[in-house]
Amino acid sequence: MLRQQKGLLPLKALVANNLGCVLRKRQEWSAAGRYHQQSINLYRQIGNKLMLANAIGNFAKLYKLQRRYPEALRYFDEAMALAVQFPDNIWAKERLADFAKNKTELIREMEGIGMTSS
Repeated sequence: MLRQQKGLLPLKALVANNLGCVLRKRQEWSAAGRYHQQSINLYRQIGNKLMLANAIGNFAKLYKLQRRYPEALRYFDEAMALAVQFPDNIWAKERLADFAKNKTELIREMEGIGMTSS
């Protein structure tokens, strides 16, 4: 029975990440944050660094939308540091490019309101 439950962790992590994304798009920030955090925790437990990068990057997008700039920057940096570890994976390259684009937009937003990224 325990073996079956452990086998469900990747699915639970994926579902939590996807729910976080849907709730983020619906601007249900609190619930989205809980699901993103749950996904991150599960992927850390599983040890899947590529999916962890994706989950962290999605959490960074939530913080970006909430204008929680320091947290968003930190999470984008963490997600990119994980994604770069998979140079031969096309999806990892796509994730890395998406996170870099979002981080650049975030820095421009910060500069526009007189904040620095350092």
